[in-house]
Amino acid sequence: MYQANLPRWVQEHEGAHVLIQNDKVVGFDPTRDEALAAGYARFGVVPLFVKEIAAREPVYQIPNALL
Repeated sequence: MYQANLPRWVQEHEGAHVLIQNDKVVGFDPTRDEALAAGYARFGVVPLFVKEIAAREPVYQIPNALL
């Protein structure tokens, strides 16, 4: 669902967070916390998919730590 709609969403909602529940787009919110709050208020504590809409996925550098 996310990947299939990503090109259109990047143009219309880049930077927003999409909220998806059971393969249905519920809405778009400015922050992850707002999207989760809206989803929990509407559906209760159930599995939700929330992802920031971005043209490129961020790359996180995690340092190698030796214990």
